Amino acid sequence: MGDDRRSQKLQQLFEEACAARGWSRTQLANALGRDPSRLGPASGNPKIDLVVALASVLQRPLADVVRDLAAEQADGLPLILPGGVDPELEQRMDGLDGDGLYELAMEQRRRGANIDVIVVSRRYRSVADDPESLSTSIAIECVGWMTLGRYTEALEVAKRGLLVESAPKWLRENHQVNAANCLYLLWRLTEALNICSDLLDRLPVPSSSHAADLNHRIGGLYVRGNVLRRLMSRERSREREFALRALSDLTACVALSAEHPFGPQGGVRSAICRYAILQVSVVLGELSPSDAIHSLLEGLEADGTSEHNCTLEALAWSCIIGCQVAQRHLTGPDRARTLAIFLNKIIEIADHLSHAAFLAIATELEIALAEEEGGNVFESLLLDAEDERLIAIGMGGLPSFRSRGLRLLRLDDPEAGPADRLERLLDLACLVKRIGRGNLARLLDRHPSRLVPASGVSTLDFTIRLAHILGWSPADTIETLLPADG
Repeated sequence: MGDDRRSQKLQQLFEEACAARGWSRTQLANALGRDPSRLGPASGNPKIDLVVALASVLQRPLADVVRDLAAEQADGLPLILPGGVDPELEQRMDGLDGDGLYELAMEQRRRGANIDVIVVSRRYRSVADDPESLSTSIAIECVGWMTLGRYTEALEVAKRGLLVESAPKWLRENHQVNAANCLYLLWRLTEALNICSDLLDRLPVPSSSHAADLNHRIGGLYVRGNVLRRLMSRERSREREFALRALSDLTACVALSAEHPFGPQGGVRSAICRYAILQVSVVLGELSPSDAIHSLLEGLEADGTSEHNCTLEALAWSCIIGCQVAQRHLTGPDRARTLAIFLNKIIEIADHLSHAAFLAIATELEIALAEEEGGNVFESLLLDAEDERLIAIGMGGLPSFRSRGLRLLRLDDPEAGPADRLERLLDLACLVKRIGRGNLARLLDRHPSRLVPASGVSTLDFTIRLAHILGWSPADTIETLLPADG
């Protein structure tokens, strides 16, 4: 968005605020703590304290106001770093039509270059000239975010895909499966269960299904089976009921996947379902906890040296399931040893894949274990630079982990001012990218000596760039720099 358009948008938001509140410009200026003659900058790139105040006056989510004012307009999709595209990738994208960009996105996906998958899918979307191409580009981007463990962003993308008018039925169903999977991974289990059940009820029976319908049935069974498995652990009074329903879906998913394999992702779903069946079988009394753990460890030993991203994703889930079985059913030294093996492997895989959610889950498990031993984990835990790096990445994965991450990284100090908080986030950004301040300044398009303004309050564009480097949402980054109670 050009400076003129951005400035106009900012003025529109001021007018919207006056109309909503019945205020004059002077009253609005007083509420925003601004001079009435200079409510906002001509560039349309305000300081983040103005963005926060404006969102409060408008009574709108901060994320919505940030999206309205961002330099790069994403039309309902998550914001990504402006100008942050690798020059070699930019050169490869130049001149490609939709088909060429689709193939390039698939190539990046096979390489496991998930940020590049997102970048190429955005370019593909910009040249899409029909609903099918537009919907396909959004589906590709969703997979990129999911593979990074950024499920909040992936859910935004899946919802945007569902809004594409006149898209083919099979693509709408693909977005439904993706949305349900994101909701499950964000632990919004009831919503995920409802979407999957609705989809599975509408799909034709497998014997008469086309390939797309079969793939979506497998995806729906995968998500619903795992949602029921999680409900089994969460609602103990209905444990057996949920376990039986989970076993039915998970077994059906494995069987259909064997008959109709759908590439590497189909193999991941089938493998995760087999691991999940072990946990369910323990709850149903059909398998001993030690035998389930033994099977999971055998799988880890067999595939633990793989560098294939799909195999590693499945292995991480096997370790998460292993931790859940060990936490509930093992005791003593066996429990501690088993949890240590699985936790170390989750962290190793998460770091290799830059998978935010796996890092958040691993840290949550470590905290839970520390709390079992008594004491205040937030006071006793000593973190080195690598620990802080992994926690910072994990904070971009699961919203439920964010408050714990802030405490672990000592970012919840009410006495810290904006400049101190910004310095801390800059240090974390260097850790996340494993770079120094000089290289970070180049990524942020600033001179190293001007990274922290005298007021300590950064501009919106700068903050969005910093958020992208951290792997956080812009709104979360702003709320860390300027907490509501600060």
